[in-house]
Amino acid sequence: LNTLDTAGAMTKFKYNLTYIKYAKIISKVIKELIIKKPFLENALENFQFKHIREIIDKRCKGKNITKLIIIFIPYKNERRFKKAQLHFIEFLEDVIPHSIISVTSLRTIISRRFQRYKNVRRYDKTYSSSCEKVIRDLIFPYSVEAKRMFFYGELHLIVVYITIGKFDISNSKINLLSIAFYELLGKYVVLHVLNK
Repeated sequence: LNTLDTAGAMTKFKYNLTYIKYAKIISKVIKELIIKKPFLENALENFQFKHIREIIDKRCKGKNITKLIIIFIPYKNERRFKKAQLHFIEFLEDVIPHSIISVTSLRTIISRRFQRYKNVRRYDKTYSSSCEKVIRDLIFPYSVEAKRMFFYGELHLIVVYITIGKFDISNSKINLLSIAFYELLGKYVVLHVLNK
C-alpha cells in the first residue's frame, strides 16, 4: 500500500471499529425501548443503521470527554423513525456516558448539471437541499428559526439561529456540532441560540 492507500485503509478500519463498538449497544437499546414503551414498536420495527461516526473535540483533554455519535439510517426509514427519535436519543445518551447522539439519513445527491442533462428538476436531491436537511437532522430536537450566510473573501460562514425550547444545550455540544458540520459537509456552520 502507498501512503494514500494506507491512510484510506486506516480510516476505514477506524470507522469499522466505531460501528462494532456501538452496534450491540444500539441493538440492545432498541429492544429495551420497545419493551418499556410499546407504543414505539411500529416506529422502531426493523430499525437499521448503515454507518456510525464518532466525533471528538481534539482541543478537549481529560478522561471524561464528551463525544458526538452520529448514526446514519436509510433515507426510506427516516419518516417512520422520527416518531421515536427523541425517546431513542434520550435513552441512548443515558446508556453511553458523556455522549451526544444525533441521527441523520444517507441521501442521494444528483448534481444540477446532471439534472439538466436528464431534464429532471429535483431540488430535494441537490447538494444544497441535502446540506440543509443534514443540518436540521443533527440539531434535533432544537428548532431552526432562521439561517444567514456571510462571505469573508473565500470563507463562507453559515449562521443558524435556533430555539431550544424545554431542552438544554451546552457549549461543548455547540462546538461538536460545528465540527460535525465541517467534517460531513465541508461547511463552517455556527449555531446561535435565540432567547425565547
